[in-house]
Amino acid sequence: MNIEEDVRLDKADLSRESSRFAATYYYYAKELADAKTNLDAAKTNLDASEARRELFYRKTPPEGLKITEAVITALTADDTEVQQRKTAVDKAQAEVNLLYAAVMSMNEKSSRLKELVSLNNRDYYNSGTPTDNMHDRLR
Repeated sequence: MNIEEDVRLDKADLSRESSRFAATYYYYAKELADAKTNLDAAKTNLDASEARRELFYRKTPPEGLKITEAVITALTADDTEVQQRKTAVDKAQAEVNLLYAAVMSMNEKSSRLKELVSLNNRDYYNSGTPTDNMHDRLR
């Protein structure tokens, strides 16, 4: 799906917009939920890697270094496995941020759609010509 296109509102075809809105909103909300699950998993993997690598450095410290908490922290933070897990967390967070913005934009579209339908209904009932076909008037 294309976020920019999906949040655009076609004022000339409110009937179509209304009919596809729920499915489009559901798609982005589900994607956001899945992305949050992936982010949680990435954070869990990062925590596990940090713990595993920290334990490794405590058991087998590099030669020539005085082992302090600061050194263990630095070695763990600089570890390749930990860096890869941090990158995975950053990517997962970026996906969550993007989908969160999409869902918020869909919420805005919902508000605009409700307002336009309300305005069209008000115009229809205030027009004095109740014999007009409502479907044609919404187009």
